[in-house]
Amino acid sequence: MNKPKTCTDTFRFETQPFFEQLRKAISNRTVNTQNLIECKDDMLFAWNPSDCCVIAFNWRLAQTKGDDNVNFQTLIPSTPVDYVVNKVTASHEGQYLALSGSRGVAIMEIPCRYGPNGQYKEGKPRILCTTHILDENYFASNTLVCIQQVRWHPASPKDSNLMVLLSNNSIRTYDEAKLQHIWKIGPTPCAPTRSSLPYLNSLGDTAVDFDISAPRVTAMANANTTLNTTNNDTTVNGGASTKNVEWPLVILFGNGNLYIALIGLDTDKPRIQGPLTIYPSTKDNYGLDSCTILALPSNPTTLVVAESSGRLFHMILVESEAELNNSENYDENGLKYEPCEWIVNVVEVVELEFGLKSTENKDDENNQIFLKADINNDSRYFVYHNAGLHAISIEFLPTLQRYFEDNGDSIDIESILSNFKGNSEYLVALDAKLNAVVGFCLLQSPPGLVLVLSSGQVVTLNVITNPSFLRNIRSSASSSENPKETTESAMLNSKVFSGSFVESIRQMLASGTTQPILKLNERTPKESLELLLDAFQRLRDQYISKHDSVRQKIEQRVKILRVLDEQQRQEVAELLQEKCKLRENAEHLAEKYEEINDRQQALMKSLHEILRLINLRMPSALVAERNFSEQINKIHAITKDLANNIAACKKKMEKQQRITTTDKPAKVLTLQPKQETVLKEIIGESNTQIETQINEIKRIKKTLNMD
Repeated sequence: MNKPKTCTDTFRFETQPFFEQLRKAISNRTVNTQNLIECKDDMLFAWNPSDCCVIAFNWRLAQTKGDDNVNFQTLIPSTPVDYVVNKVTASHEGQYLALSGSRGVAIMEIPCRYGPNGQYKEGKPRILCTTHILDENYFASNTLVCIQQVRWHPASPKDSNLMVLLSNNSIRTYDEAKLQHIWKIGPTPCAPTRSSLPYLNSLGDTAVDFDISAPRVTAMANANTTLNTTNNDTTVNGGASTKNVEWPLVILFGNGNLYIALIGLDTDKPRIQGPLTIYPSTKDNYGLDSCTILALPSNPTTLVVAESSGRLFHMILVESEAELNNSENYDENGLKYEPCEWIVNVVEVVELEFGLKSTENKDDENNQIFLKADINNDSRYFVYHNAGLHAISIEFLPTLQRYFEDNGDSIDIESILSNFKGNSEYLVALDAKLNAVVGFCLLQSPPGLVLVLSSGQVVTLNVITNPSFLRNIRSSASSSENPKETTESAMLNSKVFSGSFVESIRQMLASGTTQPILKLNERTPKESLELLLDAFQRLRDQYISKHDSVRQKIEQRVKILRVLDEQQRQEVAELLQEKCKLRENAEHLAEKYEEINDRQQALMKSLHEILRLINLRMPSALVAERNFSEQINKIHAITKDLANNIAACKKKMEKQQRITTTDKPAKVLTLQPKQETVLKEIIGESNTQIETQINEIKRIKKTLNMD
């Protein structure tokens, strides 16, 4: 029977055999904050410290089936891992696991997955996996060298390139078991006699962490069409130009200095630049006890630097606009530092709240802080440490990224970023001496988080992909209940309160912290009382004081609005009087307008009649009329000539008739039928033309009244 999910175990993982086995393995063990679990796609991996093996669990299969019968698989290393493992890191494609501790690191090959349930080797319970212990003899002979950080190379062709940062300011790169390169990134620490702590460690000049920024591609001229690897960069040659792919490693030192090492897959000696200039500058260079760095996938790259005191710095890594000088610096060991091509702008500082502290170590303000990027949201990351778990949202990142994607010509960082403030949520509160963090990982589809504690408790929570959705839902919840009242109140508020005032109230009421989930063991009455008093004090400091200041500001605003209301009432009364006067004047002007309009209409009619008469009396006032008159005169002359010709023809015909009647009969001429037909046609056409012209002349005379 399934155990119902609780508010702290929404995925119902606590009853799974995977976590029961992990609970047995870590029971009765005093541990500091570490990360023994890892999630890659639908597989959960955990290091079993008691059996020195890895256990794997298909968590999505368990969610689909909805029961507790999905067993885990045990991945046994082929080579025994005899050092203390405190971190499990999966490669980018999930083909390898890195098992790292302060005194050793190993690479385990993950077997193939097949079968109906998508498990390794069709669900085989125990699988022997090929495991490579990296430089075992080196760590055994160098007792002062510790591993600071391990990260997989993002451009590894076989997903097998691992980079290991050591406390002697060097980075070792491996391809499975093969050591490829040793990169020096700083001076080598040396320990004095009768001491196990090197000089540079105590001064903070040792690299403590690194992360990989976005690559950049540079072009080189005069190259052959081959595939080469130079000493510094991975190069892809084609034609007359070569493209160099450089991966900037952002390296953090304990004193807060930042360096960049430009590396490729086959780089023998990296190009090191630094320390980077940080703006705005401060005396302490933004911290003297830095411990962790995180590079978020954005454009430009956003860096998060954490101090062990609980301060987080949100920085932007941008290319420097100043001209680079060709001068190169060398340290005592001959390590070359090139001029910096980047600068760092600090946007904001977030103070973490350590809600619960052990009563035995109340004065201990330093904690090892670990950062993990959110795989579901690029503008959010998680912080886990001895006092619990935080979720930090970088509000300015989406706006800044959209601006750079639009290819803006210039940017005023202060004007764009001044309106945004990071949001810190305290999710889980712990007492490190009694209940430390053993593992933390993130899930996808559905998004969630898994937190395993040293007491065996498992915290699983759903994660909102975009935190702004929650704010939109909260703001629209009341409007969905009564939209009419909400619309009226919104209109009233928009008239009474300006946007800046409402925004200031929201900022004053905004809570920088959240009430975390408490995961505690049994405490004495005195400790419980101290916890209750601390909660009351936090309530007074963080909530009641804010409401008091908001109340005072609203009262002041109400006084101002009352004075404005009285003034507006007086102005309204004066405006009503002016309205009455204007209405009377408008009626009087309307009557005058009607009279004037009637007079104007009568005058316009008279004017039109006068113009018509003038046009009739003018003989040829217009050019068109003059031309028409000339054409009519010509036609009249032509028709007159034609009439004279017709009269002459008639006289000749009469004369011929008289002659023919008085004279002797002449010889009769006979025409041929064809000639007679032609003459008749000619005479008919002439008669038709004459009749047409006569009709035209009559019509013109009638038109011109020339009868």
